[in-house]
Amino acid sequence: MKIQNNKKITTIAILAIAIASIISMQNVLGQSATTQGNPTSLSKITDQYLLSVTPSKLSDKDMAEYKGIIMNNNEVKSAIDGKPYQFGSVGFIGNIYHPEAVWYPEIHVTVETNSTLNKDIAIVFDPATKSVTNIQTTEYDPVRDRNTGGANHSWSVQRFTGNSGTPDGILANMTAQTFTWDSHNRNGIGNVLLLNGLMSGSTLANACVKGSTPSTYFAQIGFYWESSGQLIWTDTNSGTGTIGCQSNFITSPTYVAGKDYQFRIVGATSGWAYYAIRSDTGTTFTTRGPIVNSDQMSVSSSNDGTSVFFENKYLKTDPSWYGQFGGSPSAYHAQYKTTTFGSYSNWSSTNKADEACNGTAYTYPYNSNVQVMTGSLASGATAQWSTSRMQTYFWAC
Repeated sequence: MKIQNNKKITTIAILAIAIASIISMQNVLGQSATTQGNPTSLSKITDQYLLSVTPSKLSDKDMAEYKGIIMNNNEVKSAIDGKPYQFGSVGFIGNIYHPEAVWYPEIHVTVETNSTLNKDIAIVFDPATKSVTNIQTTEYDPVRDRNTGGANHSWSVQRFTGNSGTPDGILANMTAQTFTWDSHNRNGIGNVLLLNGLMSGSTLANACVKGSTPSTYFAQIGFYWESSGQLIWTDTNSGTGTIGCQSNFITSPTYVAGKDYQFRIVGATSGWAYYAIRSDTGTTFTTRGPIVNSDQMSVSSSNDGTSVFFENKYLKTDPSWYGQFGGSPSAYHAQYKTTTFGSYSNWSSTNKADEACNGTAYTYPYNSNVQVMTGSLASGATAQWSTSRMQTYFWAC
């Protein structure tokens, strides 16, 4: 994976105005979501507040206008380079601690190159000046880099199993570990630590089959590492052709070692909402999924659909990668809720397993010298994943 980041600096006065082109999340899920002041910490952030201050989508008229401006941008044209392309997901970048400021659309374009790699072009657009303010181009393998374990990968998972009601919202905090690229080109493939949500009633085998929505739906959001640390999200519908679960690389918040981030997946039949929040600053990315059959998430001790996992996509013969990490990837404060705008509670129990690329699952406890995870996400505690053990014992096929 190769990343290019080009920025155009635009100086504007930040006005506390409503942008008509961005539709508010008021009355989402059939209930009124009233703003409860401006929280200054994540401990005060509720789903009701999030849905009331973050935008959900662009109008068709504005999207058409923005596409025209984007396709006349020289940097975008250079990144596309005459290859086939299609517009994909749309998210928004803003700040939940200062929701009165502008929320900037992040519009993705997928380019099919002549190689095995695709390009994800993430374009940040300023609705006030009608201009492109940031372009991030990331190359990735659309087949081997799917974030699901489905492409003969291995992974180490904590499944959410204990609850007093079917969840319709989950969250987890993750700490960004130091990551120093060793300059090896691993062909657009990276490792991930992700929060995962599988819609209740879904068929896990179809989780990444485009066209299985709305009866099957799967979503993920979290960290990605290849040539640098990044934030990503994906879902059943993301990608080109019939292949889903291809990565959408978030431009902001950026990955900063030592900082804590909260990731949320909130169920809604009108479209699940995803959030990536940098805890100290409030910088937030949000996006919405498609219309689906259920707002609830499947909970099971026998599948990985609703969970947190670290996934290894590298072959045993690929260059050593674990030494790039300055610490163990970690997650903590995993919580869930069961009612619209309800309060969150700690995961009460988890099921832990390391899964080999041939489909063999090793349920904890087994060999203490091989187990990848230490700690548990139950009761608000912290779990860590050993990158050295992951590389040594669990590789891609």
